[in-house]
Amino acid sequence: MKVKKKIYRICSFLYYLMAIIWYILAIDGSNFVISISIGTMFSGIGTFMFVISKEEDAKQGDKNMNGYRELPIKNILKEDCTTEPGWCNKHYVIYIDCDGEIRINSNYIIYEDKVKLCQPYDRKLCDSLEEYKCLELSYIEEQAYGAYMDGAR
Repeated sequence: MKVKKKIYRICSFLYYLMAIIWYILAIDGSNFVISISIGTMFSGIGTFMFVISKEEDAKQGDKNMNGYRELPIKNILKEDCTTEPGWCNKHYVIYIDCDGEIRINSNYIIYEDKVKLCQPYDRKLCDSLEEYKCLELSYIEEQAYGAYMDGAR
């Protein structure tokens, strides 16, 4: 969690705590309207700080979605499963990255017109489509299993 987001979350918690204290003071009966007003103000500020921290999550999420990234399904070159003995039937997807690299991922979800890829289960396969066409199936499956083991660590 980034420092800025932590600060927003801590401030949010403190403002909520202050709101609770002011609401408790309102129960006491003295200055009821003022206590409720101040409690509501602190609650609003706390909510605002929490929303800002969630926006920080969303900004980070655009980059990696907390360990995941999303690409259009048209970037997928191949979806398959390892068949060689010893590679444990691991499902994998080969795709073109935004930078044009060919990558392999063994933890993914395909839905609608997008694919969601878990970053720890991801490996670079090669630099271009021409190189990819020259790769042997045994090398691809070895890399698929390796990507799975990278993520499992």
